[in-house]
Amino acid sequence: MHDFLYAYDGDPPAGSIEPPRVYTRKEADQLFRRIMEIEGVPGWRRTPAYLAVRGFGWIGWRKQKLEPQ
Repeated sequence: MHDFLYAYDGDPPAGSIEPPRVYTRKEADQLFRRIMEIEGVPGWRRTPAYLAVRGFGWIGWRKQKLEPQ
C-alpha cells in the first residue's frame, strides 16, 4: 500500500481506494508503520524502517509518477 501511494504521489487512480482521497507523504509513511504494527513486525525493526522512509522517502516521492490506466 505504501509503495502504491508513492507510485501515484499520494493521489491514487479513481476507484482504487474507497472512499477516494489524496494522501500526503507523511500519511503514506504513517500507514506503512501501522501496517507493520498490524502484521506483528517487532518495534526494533519497525522503528528504523519507518525512520528510513521518513528520512529518505522524498527521493521516491519526487520521482516520475505512474500514469493511471
